[in-house]
Amino acid sequence: LMLAKSEAAKRNATVTVCASTDNASCNGSDWSTARIVFADDNGNGQAEAGELIKSSKELSGLTSAGSTGSMSTTAQISSVGCYIGGAGTILLCDERGGSYGRGLNVTAGGVLSVAAATCP
Repeated sequence: LMLAKSEAAKRNATVTVCASTDNASCNGSDWSTARIVFADDNGNGQAEAGELIKSSKELSGLTSAGSTGSMSTTAQISSVGCYIGGAGTILLCDERGGSYGRGLNVTAGGVLSVAAATCP
């Protein structure tokens, strides 16, 4: 998410981060899959040739990763660093479950913080 904020400011454009199973399109079902960061130059909501900024691997060891608010499987960041669609939380859990989870909290204004969270 920090890379996307930086790229949005650098490019003076909206940048998208989304869950991906193929490192090329927004098709992941949750944040434990791989992720891609792209500048949606033509505004169609899809990563296309020349728009991909970075792809990442699946987060190993996660058993679930849910989300609340506007952070379902996609986050869009405006050129001024605000999250389009508002605040949300990405829940990261591992095989231990319970109180070992972490929540990545994202405010609409672009502030990121991590807090303890309870996993299912």
